Amino acid sequence: MPAVPTARLSKEELAQRWNEIVKQFERVDIEGWTIETNQYGELLMSPLPEGVHQYRGSIIAELLGAYFPGHRALYEKPVVTDLGVKNPDVVLVGSHQIEQALGSKALTPAPEICVEILSPSNTQEEIDEKREAYLRAGAKEVWLCDRNNRMTFFADNGQLERSQLCPDFPLELDLSQRPINKLQEQLLVAYNQLVKTPEDRARLEKENPDLVAERDRIVTAQKRALLAQQQTKSEVHS
Repeated sequence: MPAVPTARLSKEELAQRWNEIVKQFERVDIEGWTIETNQYGELLMSPLPEGVHQYRGSIIAELLGAYFPGHRALYEKPVVTDLGVKNPDVVLVGSHQIEQALGSKALTPAPEICVEILSPSNTQEEIDEKREAYLRAGAKEVWLCDRNNRMTFFADNGQLERSQLCPDFPLELDLSQRPINKLQEQLLVAYNQLVKTPEDRARLEKENPDLVAERDRIVTAQKRALLAQQQTKSEVHS
């Protein structure tokens, strides 16, 4: 393993150090662990968080995917910051960065939204430092989800009452049901209000292709689910 410098590394050096770490772990089983580095490029490993932590992340990612159909909401993608390579729990990646995000390299600049879900082990100082580091690295907003499912939103100018990028994002997560279903219903209602004729459909495909694509994806999924139910009933009665 290469010697770790004792001086702070530049972002370019941190990104290179991350590539070295990825190669070192290609044949090592690190399942169940989260990997980051500090500002010196030193390796930091911690156990994956508890299940409810991950469940909060899945809901946030699904909501972001519904609100931003032209983007990708991804889990624990490495991000280069001046504090080292960090792994936000969820990130929202714009179309210009999706190809990079689907690889193993650490993202730079930071994605548009970086989300941290708080754990019992987190200190306020640690969270404040990470939040500011993501913003300095290029994130437009940083979101925090506490252990009571409450969301707080931050930008360069400080804490926001609501996200400026996604004003409709809930201030508190509902863990009792998958909120994606509510958003799907809202999207279908909006589509049906806008599209009454084939001409309406053609116009909307030009004005908002993401909306049309997401509507088609939802309808296709619903049809497949209905077909599967019908096949199950037929097998039961046969």
